[in-house]
Amino acid sequence: MIPLGPVVARTRTSVSRDVVWSFIADADKRAGWWPDLVLRAELGADVTECWSEGEGDEKVGRDAFGEVDVCSAGHAIGFRWRERGDETETAVLITLRAYEDVTSVTVTETGFDKLPEGASRAAASLDGWNTLLQYLIEALPGAAEAPA
Repeated sequence: MIPLGPVVARTRTSVSRDVVWSFIADADKRAGWWPDLVLRAELGADVTECWSEGEGDEKVGRDAFGEVDVCSAGHAIGFRWRERGDETETAVLITLRAYEDVTSVTVTETGFDKLPEGASRAAASLDGWNTLLQYLIEALPGAAEAPA
């Protein structure tokens, strides 16, 4: 088996770190950009994401569950989760860094090398994280993606 590196997705915004954190940690604000996620920003809290769309051969969905294992309010949240039916889980870490007038949001997910079809699932995860980060930027008040 060839080891797969982590999936890493990033974005930057001119919105303050505290406001960005509130859109991750607060369920009502998060619903505007990631409505299917259930998560409390506290150690040991359950994490779930359940959705489906399409019909027949075109049907796609997610039924994932796990637990928060990292929480540094305003800075980082991490969780381990697995798709229902999988024997192993992946680990997700969302970190926020503020410098100058920019907040950087980085999502890192590891563990795909232990999953069936790990490479294709890692590629799908990267697409998903990039989409979610774009939705986050769009949901932030007065936000625009900051240049790299």
